[in-house]
Amino acid sequence: MTKLTMFLEKDQEQAKSELDKYDANFISALNLVAQGEFGEAADQHRKVAQSLEKLEKLKATKELCDTAWLILKQIEGRQKQDELLERLRR
Repeated sequence: MTKLTMFLEKDQEQAKSELDKYDANFISALNLVAQGEFGEAADQHRKVAQSLEKLEKLKATKELCDTAWLILKQIEGRQKQDELLERLRR
């Protein structure tokens, strides 16, 4: 099972929905291939790819937010260091 924590909390419901669509379409594609319905299977695989692309965008959004948060915390830490050094110089 995919960990939903790789997505922003606000996006986790959408991610879960896309994962469910991915599973259903993938299984459908496998069954269609087994039945020799290759055109319909290809359509299902396109839907699988669309879900994966949406999931990748949601994951990238979380990674970007995490990076921005880390940079902000580093800036805050640097400011506190600078304030402490300034107080020590006085």
